[in-house]
Amino acid sequence: MRDLSTLGFGADPWQPGRRRQCPGGRPLHPDSPHLPRQWPPPESQAADHRHRPRPGLLERSVNTGSRGFSLIEALVALAVLGVGLAGTGHYLGQVFRCGAEARAQTQALALAEAEIDRFRGLTRYGSFGTGQHAGTRSHHDTQRVYRIQWTLRPVPGRALSRLRVHIRWTEPDGPAEFHLSTLLSLQEPEQLAGRLR
Repeated sequence: MRDLSTLGFGADPWQPGRRRQCPGGRPLHPDSPHLPRQWPPPESQAADHRHRPRPGLLERSVNTGSRGFSLIEALVALAVLGVGLAGTGHYLGQVFRCGAEARAQTQALALAEAEIDRFRGLTRYGSFGTGQHAGTRSHHDTQRVYRIQWTLRPVPGRALSRLRVHIRWTEPDGPAEFHLSTLLSLQEPEQLAGRLR
């Protein structure tokens, strides 16, 4: 800033706290073209803030658009979360269904082995005769009912019979079945041991 004191005008007339004066010492009129940029004084500025115009339509639309964009972001996040939860639920449903099917097959295997052990525990296989024999019974579980069918057929030319155990049950997606077969001797254990000596 140029030092006005060198021009003979005295100290800088624009210092804060001093009365606004022109270089000649006369006070400045409010309409004077020589007013500094700080005019009007701070008291008038505070009063002038109350008379400022309200935000225009463009500014209000920008603010509204910002709120709408946040809502769109929230909706997109909810949609992505919903898709993820749906996929996880479907996957968990498949896991539970496969687990239930595995437990049912394990139970069917246990029933078939128990049926075979029941025939092996008989002391006289010859009581069945030489023909074909069959039977059916049911086993009630906590979640399903197993239908057990067995057939005993002699093996031609040998003192053996083939025991076949067939187990059926119903799953939510349809019927299921399991079968197991083995060979049983029609002779007494003592007779079989004497023949092997």
